[in-house]
This record gives sequence, structure tokens and C-alpha cells, in this order.
Amino acid sequence: MTLVRRGFSFRVSLSPPHGIPRFRAECGRRGFSLLEVLVAVTILGLAFVTLFQGFSAGLGLAARADVRSWAIIHARSVMDNALAQDPPEEGGDSGRIDDTYSYRTSIVRVEPGEDEQAVVFDVQVQVSWGSTGYVELRARKTVNEFLQEQ
Repeated sequence: MTLVRRGFSFRVSLSPPHGIPRFRAECGRRGFSLLEVLVAVTILGLAFVTLFQGFSAGLGLAARADVRSWAIIHARSVMDNALAQDPPEEGGDSGRIDDTYSYRTSIVRVEPGEDEQAVVFDVQVQVSWGSTGYVELRARKTVNEFLQEQ
């Protein structure tokens, strides 16, 4: 049975177990309400904001990792130059590698023990960039005492 009242039609159906009539409104128009559309747009907007923040954070981390990787490469190069000297010259050195990176080197002779026949040098290299970023490498070089005297 169908009832019509002011643009809406109501369908009355009897539910099988109890025989209680149920009314269901059927509007002549199909589609989403304004509230449903606003909720969907809000959810999509939040999803996009979260997604873009994740991408932005990833790009920032990649840029910082690139700067740090180049600093490590430069520090290793400075360290190799310091260790190539046989025996290394005690003291320190500093300078600029390029517009971004600067370095500082320190070479110190470690006092040998009584029975040791080798001289040990402590080599430290620090490469810095910006106001707070730096990488520090340390190494020890052993030089035979007999070779050093000749």
C-alpha cells in the first residue's frame, strides 16, 4: 500500500513476524545530502593534509641526509690526507673545503709505554657546516720507532 503526501510517497509494508506496519519514506530525488558531502570533503581534506605532511617530512630528511653524507665524504678525504703522511706531523690544521663545509684537523702523539717500540698518533678530523652541523672522525696511526729514527 502506498500513501502520497506533499511530494513524498510512503510505502507501508507489514513485517512478517509481528504484523506491525513499517513506513519508509521515498523521495522522488536520489543523491547525497549537503551534510554527507561536507563530511566526505572534510575526511578527504584531512587525508590529503596528512599525506602531504608525510611527503614534506620525507623530503626534508632526504636533504639533511645528503648534506651529512657529503660531510662524511669530505671528512674521510681529509682523514686520508692526514694519515698518508709517514710519520704524521703533530699539530692542527683548519680550512674551508667549499662554500658549505669547513674542516679542522688535530694530530697528537700518544705517549708510549715502557716496552712499546712503536709511536702512536691520535688523528681527529671534524667537518662542520652551518651553525650546528658537524661530523667527527677519529683514527690512530702506528709508526714503527725504528723507521722513524732513520
